Amino acid sequence: MKKKVVMEDLQRLYPIGIQTFSKIREGNFLYVDKTEYVYRMTHSASSYMFLSRPRRFGKSLLLSTLEAYFCGKKELFEGLAIEQFETEWNANMSAFVWWSGARPCSTTGENLIQLEEALPSTYYYRVPRYYTFGQFSKFIEQNAVRVDVEAISSETDKLPEDLLVSAYVKDDTYTIVLINLSQKESFSTLIEIEGVEFQNMRTYTSSEYVKWKHKKINPSQSGLRSITVPKYSVVTVTGKMKNHEVE
Repeated sequence: MKKKVVMEDLQRLYPIGIQTFSKIREGNFLYVDKTEYVYRMTHSASSYMFLSRPRRFGKSLLLSTLEAYFCGKKELFEGLAIEQFETEWNANMSAFVWWSGARPCSTTGENLIQLEEALPSTYYYRVPRYYTFGQFSKFIEQNAVRVDVEAISSETDKLPEDLLVSAYVKDDTYTIVLINLSQKESFSTLIEIEGVEFQNMRTYTSSEYVKWKHKKINPSQSGLRSITVPKYSVVTVTGKMKNHEVE
């Protein structure tokens, strides 16, 4: 059995050009386990961290690993060091990372700041997605508490697989953030808080076409409120709850 394990390890390929943690783990590529440091970083008391690394030293892979960890993808971490430390594996997002900042003449469309010339240029402009991802925490109340949230698809309304949802509560104020990473699928969905009636609701939408578009959401005849989430967008739902008792 020991010889078999050694042979399996030797047959793993180097992940040349692959910077996505899930692809490396699901493709059984060779992976140098640094997940213990991921746990230490995310549970540190430090307010800021500065990681100085030259090009091609794994910065993108580290961010991809952090994303998988924050999304609670426990299956990707089986057999790795972090299993000895983490016990909760919560899937609620409390951060969003985008690793494509300023680029000159980008053809991928992933950058947030467009440089007109190669570095060191002083001419730049912000692409629409800059404001989209900047919305993530804009409308979350200070000192709000993150609460559990569940995205449920129905037979008539299918939610995109590339959907991230988090929810926050402070006193009688609620905030729900939906990040639709799908570049093809827009959708509409009903918003409910178990055992709670909404006093009011409004949405703020940012996409490649609009920036912080505000809309008041009124209840339908059934009393439920429906929101629309465009493709590749961030939608924040916020408002007040009726007769909410502060715990």
